[in-house]
Amino acid sequence: MSSWVTGTSLTPGPRRMIDRAGAAVPFTPAARLLADLAGLDVNAEAVQRTAEADGRAAAVAITARAEAIRTRTPVPLPPPHGRTSSTSRSTAPASR
Repeated sequence: MSSWVTGTSLTPGPRRMIDRAGAAVPFTPAARLLADLAGLDVNAEAVQRTAEADGRAAAVAITARAEAIRTRTPVPLPPPHGRTSSTSRSTAPASR
């Protein structure tokens, strides 16, 4: 099992797995499930801390988005996946 996950920094993939497992079942079974299915070495307290912190962050983001909708404040869309701006496309003519 990978013990690096028990540290303070998690990559997005394991963090999402922890969040989903922590939301689906109690924290102790979630830790065992993560170990069995993904080889993640986390304890119940780490599952709880991670899932609750990410839940709070999601609530803040949802509240901000709802307020923007309520006040009709324009919210820019993120760039398309894989692109950083609309100028990333080449405008040069194709060579023959």
